[in-house]
Amino acid sequence: LYVSAGCAGCHGPTASGAIGPTLAATGLTFEAFLEQLRSPRAMMPPVAPSLVSDAQARSLFDYVTGLDQPEGGPIAGTGCPGDQHGRGHHRAGAGHCPHHQGAAAGQGQGRGRGGACRHGACRQGQANG
Repeated sequence: LYVSAGCAGCHGPTASGAIGPTLAATGLTFEAFLEQLRSPRAMMPPVAPSLVSDAQARSLFDYVTGLDQPEGGPIAGTGCPGDQHGRGHHRAGAGHCPHHQGAAAGQGQGRGRGGACRHGACRQGQANG
């Protein structure tokens, strides 16, 4: 589910951070995790219940909170692994946009999510393109 929902494209195969911040061992409650999933405050687009149900979100939460913290630990208040802070990993493309799926998702010029994507549906946070 973690991979098929597109999480690994930004958060890495082990949820320890890549383009997006670490999800592993962050200390978030499920309620905070679900709030971030549905109404993100960063570049991540909202994930509609039609894409990931609340029950699936609980499974994702249980999976990522069971993983070990990435080496270096998060920078306080950011959830960003220390070795990735400041590299702009929140600004790069994510692969949430249906126009940017596949091997190139999450790579390149900030295409793939939020305002960085050039597709109108992406700019409006609509996952269905």
